[in-house]
Amino acid sequence: DNFPHLPRLKTLMLSRNKINELGSLSNSLPNLQSLVLIDNDLTNLDSIDVLGELFQLTRLSLLKNALMNEKNARLYIIHKIPQLRVLNFQRVKLKERNEAKALYGESKRPTKRSREEQTSATSNGSVKQSAKRARLTEDEQAKIATAIANAKSMEEVQRLEAALRG
Repeated sequence: DNFPHLPRLKTLMLSRNKINELGSLSNSLPNLQSLVLIDNDLTNLDSIDVLGELFQLTRLSLLKNALMNEKNARLYIIHKIPQLRVLNFQRVKLKERNEAKALYGESKRPTKRSREEQTSATSNGSVKQSAKRARLTEDEQAKIATAIANAKSMEEVQRLEAALRG
C-alpha cells in the first residue's frame, strides 16, 4: 500500500521481510512482471487475491510461506492470477490451468484479449458494429453511399445510418 507510483518497475524481490499481508499494488506497480516473496509470513490464500489486479504479473514465487501448505494452493493461485506463466520457479502447465478452472470455475477477471477488445470497442464504436461493417459487400457499400448522397433531408440520412447500425 505504501509504494510510490513506479511504472517502470518490472521485478520486485521481497524475500525474508516478514510480510504477512499484501495491499493493493496495481496503482503503484502497474507493470510489475515478476514478484518474489520467498520466506515471508503469508498464511492465508485470500491474501494473494490482490495480486490478480497486477495484469502484467507473469512470475511469482511464494515458497516458504505457510499459505503454500494449504490444499490446492497452487491451483488457487493459478485461478486468481490467470496470466501467470511461472509459479514458484515451475512453469504453469495447461493441465493445471484446466484443473484450476474445474475446481474454482472461470476467472471473473478480464483477460488481456477481452481488455484489448474493450479498448478497440471504445475507440472504434463497438465491436459488433465493426463486425457488421466488415460484412458489407462492396456493392452494398456503394448502394448505401449513393442513398446517403441522394438523401434530401437530414432525417433520411439519419434513417439510413440507423439502418446501417442494425
